Amino acid sequence: MNWNILKILEGYIGRGRAQETTTTETEVVDKLGNALCRLRELTHKLEQEQETAAERRAQELKDERLKKEIERAHSQMLQAILTCHKDLGTGLDESRLKELHDLYEEIPQPEEHGRPTSLQNMIKYATAKLFHEELGPPSWQKLLTALADKGIEWPDPEGLSPNATAEEKEKARAHYQARNESAFLERPLRHSGDLIIGVVKIWRASYPTPSSGLYRETVYEAVASAFRAESLERALKLASDVPEELVKKIDSLLTEELGVVYRALNKDDLTLDEAHQANQVTSKAYCCIIPRMLWNHVKSQALA
Repeated sequence: MNWNILKILEGYIGRGRAQETTTTETEVVDKLGNALCRLRELTHKLEQEQETAAERRAQELKDERLKKEIERAHSQMLQAILTCHKDLGTGLDESRLKELHDLYEEIPQPEEHGRPTSLQNMIKYATAKLFHEELGPPSWQKLLTALADKGIEWPDPEGLSPNATAEEKEKARAHYQARNESAFLERPLRHSGDLIIGVVKIWRASYPTPSSGLYRETVYEAVASAFRAESLERALKLASDVPEELVKKIDSLLTEELGVVYRALNKDDLTLDEAHQANQVTSKAYCCIIPRMLWNHVKSQALA
């Protein structure tokens, strides 16, 4: 408590006593008590505001430090990826990798805020997703071929006994590599795009050490993701300019598939089950049939 303030209050109350002889001692005490309570309230409020501001600033500084740490981790991984591309002779530089990353960013999402987007965007997303899945295995094989051509072996699994025989090492490495391949093939669209430039969001700033097997594997997967993205870019360009003959074929097939939908919608007593079935048929037609027909049309050139 600021005792100077108390003295001022006492002086003020003293002057009041001299001027108002009818003021009782109890009233003076009450006034002083009220003034002190108000002062405490104001002081407490000020302290709370200062604490809140300090906490907010501390959190801002923490967020800034984390952001810089994440950026450093991304940059370090990107440099390792670029070095690997150079060692393998892929011809892909930083600007090209960022273009391939942006390719994934530009793919329309099927939903926004939990609600479906336009039918056109749903078809584009379904097409890109199917192409991405189909291009996974050949992209992985391209990585393995590139590594083999340069005499680069897959990292040994973590925790492998130093006394393991050559046969045991090879078996463990093959098992570990197969597990990495499975993870690569299942990697979603945008996660693949992020990995191309060294971003693994789930790691935030806690990336493994560059000398670890996990770090090297991730770098190799990033290279394979770039191979995949190049093929995807080529496939999507081919799919955007299909011949009239294929357009007619797709239209004919859709008319046949959607016949049940048209019949259901023309009924006066449409049931909930029929509406649900119509929705499923429509989704299958636009998100499965069209992408598959487009893939069959472009795959030979996309994989060339």
